[in-house]
Amino acid sequence: MILNNLRLTQLERNKEIMTMKRQLLLQEANNLLLQADITRRETELYYYRQYARRNAAIKRWNTYGGMESRVKT
Repeated sequence: MILNNLRLTQLERNKEIMTMKRQLLLQEANNLLLQADITRRETELYYYRQYARRNAAIKRWNTYGGMESRVKT
């Protein structure tokens, strides 16, 4: 009876440890995704700054908003 209780306690503890490990892995993956997004934005900003130095104005693509070119006033 005592051994069964000890085994049950150990299994419950192992389950908790696995849950914690899973949460840590998910958090680490999320952190890596956020870091990749930050790096992408920094790269885009660097590109636009370099482009702005070479040219006076940055031209927008027509995909922004989408309705400006269709609306006739």
